[in-house]
Amino acid sequence: MYRKRIAFILLAALVVSFLPAHVSAAVNNNQATSDNLAERLMAKLEQTPLAGQTPPEVARLGESEATSSVEEVLPRGVQSENLFVYSDDLVVQGVTNRQDFYFEMTASRVLYKGSFLELIFSHSPTFLPKKSTLTILLDDEPLGSVFLNESNLKRTSWKGDLSDKELKPGFHKLSVISHMEASENLCDDQNNPANWLILHKESLVHLRLMQAYDQADMAYYPSPFLERGGLAPLQTLLVVPDAANETQLKALGEMAGFFSSEAPANLLSFQAYKESDLNGELLKKNMIWIGNKDQWGAYGRQLTSQGAANGKVKISVSPWNSESTVLSINGSNQEIASAVNQLVTPSLYGQLSGQSYDIVGMASLAETVNSANDGSNLSLEDLGFGDLVVESPIVGTTRITYSLPTEADTNKPGHFKMHYKHAKTLNFAQSLVTVKVNGLPVKSRYLNEESSDFGALDIEISSDLMANRNLIIDVAFQFSSAQGACTGNTQIGNWAVISKQSLLSFQSRPNGSMLLEEIPYPFVIRQQWNNTMFVLPSTPTSAELSLFATFCGLIGKNVKTDSGSDPFFVRFDDPGLPAAAAQKNVVFIGIADKIPKTLLEKSGFPVKLKDGRFIPANGQVNLLPEARDGFLMTMVSSPYGENGQVLVVTGIDEQSLKRANEQIANPVLRAQITGKTAYIDSLDRVNTVQGAPAIMVKSTMLDKASELLDITNNTVFMRFVFIGLFVLVLGVIGILLWFTRRRSR
Repeated sequence: MYRKRIAFILLAALVVSFLPAHVSAAVNNNQATSDNLAERLMAKLEQTPLAGQTPPEVARLGESEATSSVEEVLPRGVQSENLFVYSDDLVVQGVTNRQDFYFEMTASRVLYKGSFLELIFSHSPTFLPKKSTLTILLDDEPLGSVFLNESNLKRTSWKGDLSDKELKPGFHKLSVISHMEASENLCDDQNNPANWLILHKESLVHLRLMQAYDQADMAYYPSPFLERGGLAPLQTLLVVPDAANETQLKALGEMAGFFSSEAPANLLSFQAYKESDLNGELLKKNMIWIGNKDQWGAYGRQLTSQGAANGKVKISVSPWNSESTVLSINGSNQEIASAVNQLVTPSLYGQLSGQSYDIVGMASLAETVNSANDGSNLSLEDLGFGDLVVESPIVGTTRITYSLPTEADTNKPGHFKMHYKHAKTLNFAQSLVTVKVNGLPVKSRYLNEESSDFGALDIEISSDLMANRNLIIDVAFQFSSAQGACTGNTQIGNWAVISKQSLLSFQSRPNGSMLLEEIPYPFVIRQQWNNTMFVLPSTPTSAELSLFATFCGLIGKNVKTDSGSDPFFVRFDDPGLPAAAAQKNVVFIGIADKIPKTLLEKSGFPVKLKDGRFIPANGQVNLLPEARDGFLMTMVSSPYGENGQVLVVTGIDEQSLKRANEQIANPVLRAQITGKTAYIDSLDRVNTVQGAPAIMVKSTMLDKASELLDITNNTVFMRFVFIGLFVLVLGVIGILLWFTRRRSR
């Protein structure tokens, strides 16, 4: 018993003696564990991407990483733009295909470091990985090539640096060439539905751009006021005196039309102001001032004190913001008209340089008018294409897209007269060309020895294919080598060239029922003003001036500056308005209570103004009381003459006109403005009144005979037939005359 007690006491003492050390060790161990856990958590947080970041394990193609969407602060003066290569996902099939994308660089801007191309793609799992490739080129210079294999089977991003590329002013071509093989026989692969590649619509060219010059200079005009090729090309305000005259407003409209023509893919919304409406924020922007130094207030006098004198065009740093530029055009009416003509004519402003010049010094220069093209016969060169080269082992394709102008008569067929040549080394018995219009095959022809030097194919485009006014023309060449049947061997001699002189032609229609979706017709026909008059209030507000400039751009962008015809302007309160507007196409722009009563009271005008709100004038327009505060566009026949048309753009107040100016440049809303009348309410909902179908003028026998005898609408063979018939008729007439003379003797 005693021994047990002694053993227990010794054991307890031993435990007590070791207890502090154990507790201390436990505490230290817990602290170390906690520290290790904190370190692991911090490491994990550092590895976890934040919202919007790209994880490091994103699929890569070679050495190219996916783009991070973390925004980077760019240096002052550097702008970034994302140009999307494809409007929608593009499916590519066959063996070898080439897709080209064009973008523009102006002389006023250069690339800054960080510019890149990002191509996003996916492809079929059936490819032979060692024989299927994707190659990207810029201006036919390779940027990179990769194999199409399992590593990039699903959506994959390829990124190529563009910062070191010296892109000269003009258009640049980005090409994506795919070669896809699923078997050992290219002939089978050509028609294999499993041969597909998707180029995704998220693919883009990311450009970081900075100005190429330190000081504003007319040598770079129209920069910085308009940057061609940019996503937001318009970079300026337009300013006129408070009491602007007709010549100054006309100059304002012509500048708007010119800027719009330089950005044909954009709908531009202009901001035009009377001088008195300018404020500190607006003064910080780029501006173009049009007027006479004697008309300006305090701001304008500040410009003239710095050399913006009458009879001069001057470009300078803005006195209100060192990072902005001001262009001032001051002078008499004649001088302003001459200066604007110079500034909207490429062959004239292309001769300018420096910060200022005398208007008179340039007045004697003129541009040669090219009357050969009336707008209804357009070559591929007119559409911006060069010679189109098609190369492929078996089948090569190219695509031409064009939107028909509103004056094109879609009820009569158009024509695509394609001129081409090709290699002489082909097996002509198995080589041919096929043309599709909007996905529908319309013509095929075998290639031959004659067409290797000059081939011509006249494709008739039916009215059904022209109905939506958008033409997509796909031209495919099937190549077969002179060795015989399809062998699958690549032939470097398999090529064809479509000439840039190939013609797309259509007929202009007669003056029928005018609809809003057909604007700029009838105000512009064949790239020339069609007896058009703009009418503004006698004292237009800045909102009315802005809307006026936007519509001058919307309509005038289709006018060639060398057409030799001009719009002209009168006032609402001009007593001579009815006589001046007779037989004219008129555009009225202004607040509703300023529209002439002659027009408002005309039978057929869809609305009336009552208590500051629109109310229906007839059963065509139904407006609920809650929806009578918007703006209105309507097309009516002119009360001033039998043949004229009148477009009225109006709103009940300044705010409605400002909203109209913004929304008319919205492509989605613009596409909804159709029919005879469109009313856009305060919630930007479009209500339309559809007009009667266009009046179709029946073709007379003379019209049909003229169309038949027009040799431009016939093939070469038919032209020889007509020549032969003409010679035959002359021969018969000659024989009859000879017999008649012989009998008289």
